[in-house]
Amino acid sequence: MIKLGTYDFWFDGEPIVPGDTLDERLANLEKWGYQGIQFGRPSLELGWPRIREALAKSTIQVCIAGGGGDLIVPDPSARQAAVNRLAGGHGESH
Repeated sequence: MIKLGTYDFWFDGEPIVPGDTLDERLANLEKWGYQGIQFGRPSLELGWPRIREALAKSTIQVCIAGGGGDLIVPDPSARQAAVNRLAGGHGESH
């Protein structure tokens, strides 16, 4: 259960959690007693393979991963592309 979580970056890209790398930021959160993180655009730009690699070495869990795009639009292909992006795909509809 996540009791304490935080964003990793403000919406303007300013870091909230100290650390030069995602691994360092996750380690700092663990050290300070956090359980969760919400990823902002700078971390998401690393790509899901890299994010999953860092999370596999950490006890920190993902609360929310922003940047999904059009999750609630009428166009089914746009919704599917947003879901794919969040799931680590490339945004194309399948």
